[in-house]
Amino acid sequence: MLSSKKVSRKKSGNKSSIKKLKINNNKKNINVSAINNTRIKNNVSIISVFKFKVVRIILLLFLVLVIGSMLTIFIYNKYNILKYQEIDMSVRVQNGSSSFNTSTEALNFARIYPGGEVVKRIEIYSFKKSFVRIKAEGSIANFISVSENNFIMSENEYKQIEINLVVPADALEGHYDGKLKIYFLRR
Repeated sequence: MLSSKKVSRKKSGNKSSIKKLKINNNKKNINVSAINNTRIKNNVSIISVFKFKVVRIILLLFLVLVIGSMLTIFIYNKYNILKYQEIDMSVRVQNGSSSFNTSTEALNFARIYPGGEVVKRIEIYSFKKSFVRIKAEGSIANFISVSENNFIMSENEYKQIEINLVVPADALEGHYDGKLKIYFLRR
């Protein structure tokens, strides 16, 4: 049998307080206000656990996204490049006379004065239909331009490319070097 006593509320300002209510259920006394406090604490701890799980899930999704992006870029670059060539380049900027170098191992522009210009030619070969991208890197890169860039080559095609070196008139004397990178990309 369930019996209960009346609950009385006192209003003090905006707050109301509940006097403790005892319920007699088969000779067991239960403190209702203690139950309500326990429920509130349990709800707060459930909300905290829920927030923690949400944060963990968001961090996990972010980590999966970052790793997936990195793998995609790696696989794309690894399997998108059919062939890659790298040619060393160098020049000595010096006032006075110019010299030249006929080496075929590298693009050595030898010695040139500020404001001078040199053109060298290279021949490239594509064993498969591909998109060709040429890029200069290093301290010499700002002096270099190519006659053709970002073009398509057919299978077993040879192409001659002019590499132009133009040293600005205000360039500082010294040694400049870098690499000419030629990418043959899957079309």
